[in-house]
Amino acid sequence: MHSKKKAQLDNPAYQKEQQDKQYQTQMKTFEKQRERQKVKEASPEYKVQKIKEIKSKPIKSRGLKGRNPRALEKILANKIGDIGCICCLNKKWYTSDMAEQESTKFVSLHHVEGRTKEWAHAKVLPLCAHHHDTPAPSHAPEELTPIHRGNKKEWIAFNGTEEELLKQVYDIIEEDRPWLG
Repeated sequence: MHSKKKAQLDNPAYQKEQQDKQYQTQMKTFEKQRERQKVKEASPEYKVQKIKEIKSKPIKSRGLKGRNPRALEKILANKIGDIGCICCLNKKWYTSDMAEQESTKFVSLHHVEGRTKEWAHAKVLPLCAHHHDTPAPSHAPEELTPIHRGNKKEWIAFNGTEEELLKQVYDIIEEDRPWLG
């Protein structure tokens, strides 16, 4: 009996079959964990718990380098980044034709209140390069001015205040602004 089992274990086809079974079991476990995490993150109780955790932990300053985003901030930032440049959307410059041409909406997340304060990584605006920090081409409209490379008052006159845009962004992604709650 022992030699029969040893022969079976030495068989490459049997080894491959066992590896495939183990891989399938691991993948099922991984998918179950992923689904449970998605359900957990979608629940309001989870968000409230994360907000309480964030408020209870003191923030260690890292100067201009900023701090690492927390889990809830990452979730919100991903949702915010998916909507595209908020200024282009408001001016109707970002069209469905453009969305079809590119597989991803390229945005920079502009931090409204720096990178070190509480909720700093949740208070972000999705901006295209020309609305964020890259000068627009010469043939571009006058309103296409970057927030970091020009006159900020002029940018606000063209696009609205950062607070107004932030409120609009959170309305679009249908989330509450966690720093208010």
